[in-house]
Amino acid sequence: MKLPPQAIQRPYKLMTRKEIADGILEMQFEPEHPEDRIPEFLPGQWVNLYLSNPDGTPFAKAAYSIACAPSDVGADGRLTLGVAMARGFTQRLAALQVGDIVRLQGPFGVFTLPASSERLTFFAGGIGITPLRSMIREALSREDTTPITLFYSCKTMGSCAWLEEFRELAASHERFSFVPILTREEVSDWDGECGRCSAQMIDRHVADANGAFLLCGPTSFMESVIGILESKGVHSKQIHQERFS
Repeated sequence: MKLPPQAIQRPYKLMTRKEIADGILEMQFEPEHPEDRIPEFLPGQWVNLYLSNPDGTPFAKAAYSIACAPSDVGADGRLTLGVAMARGFTQRLAALQVGDIVRLQGPFGVFTLPASSERLTFFAGGIGITPLRSMIREALSREDTTPITLFYSCKTMGSCAWLEEFRELAASHERFSFVPILTREEVSDWDGECGRCSAQMIDRHVADANGAFLLCGPTSFMESVIGILESKGVHSKQIHQERFS
């Protein structure tokens, strides 16, 4: 029986790896051969990444959201993943060297950028920023006027991935507002918010309950934000979410 294209494990080579925040790596992979590219993905989707033991036997797999937008992918098929370093699989993944081969399978997932919306409001907690980066970059590449706001909650400034990139995007796109939030640190000359995300904080940056609200992060963060949105009159159909541990 022939496998569907997204079920095929395809060899990808690690091209770059860099720490972009405390405990977070940005890793870029290219297909080993042009015909090894995964099928086209939607912003917000994810892939399974397979690692092997030194003898070539399977080690394990884990799911990672694609951090780049479809419009970012060039002829080389390079994909960007955001990886939160921890024990076990991610520790093994973080130890890879440029040129090492992994296998990618996908894309998968239904947490994707809406085709159209009056407004897009994103809430990211920690490494939950990964699929939202893909969505925001894709949305900003489109020639429309949809207002976009990103609330990005991190423990400390050093733990905010792609912080300067989002600042630059906000400076260069009038319709994009970036609201970084620090929950465990106070920084002088900070250009964002401090403390837990609250109704008052949201009111300072989003005027009403219209449009789509897209959330990704730890369960406690998600439950808190959803509760706030519902109290503001946001309908459940407007809320799109994906939970990261």
